[in-house]
Amino acid sequence: YRCNFAKELGCDYVINSAKEDMYEAIMRISNGRGADKSIETTGATPLRKMMVKASAVHGHIVMVGFNEGCRDPQDECLCMFDSSILLRSELILQGSYVMPIGMYEELVRFLLYKGVKLDRMVTHRFPLKDIQKAIDVFDTGNCGKIIINC
Repeated sequence: YRCNFAKELGCDYVINSAKEDMYEAIMRISNGRGADKSIETTGATPLRKMMVKASAVHGHIVMVGFNEGCRDPQDECLCMFDSSILLRSELILQGSYVMPIGMYEELVRFLLYKGVKLDRMVTHRFPLKDIQKAIDVFDTGNCGKIIINC
């Protein structure tokens, strides 16, 4: 659902990680250069490791949020990749608990430039009293963005 939805919204490239290797797909799409900019929002340690490996020289990586394992300071995800890759490629690695308000203007410019129809991204709306139903729909993965009306 999400791959088809991304195509409908106008994504230039959609990679289904269940069907192809993400790293290989990024290298194929970029003609071996790697990704100039990437944003990871799942908190999945394997994906974050791959992002570092698949970044272009001077690439910019943003990791938003974290998974449960990363809450523990002793967890391996704090050292989830070989730092020599980060150093040799002179990558910019940025972390954010949530998207900072200072980045909203850049995001809006990008969305306007790409012609993304924000209203199309929202597929479901629920009143606050139906929060569990909203969570259940979200957990299926068969939705876009969900709005909870307070």
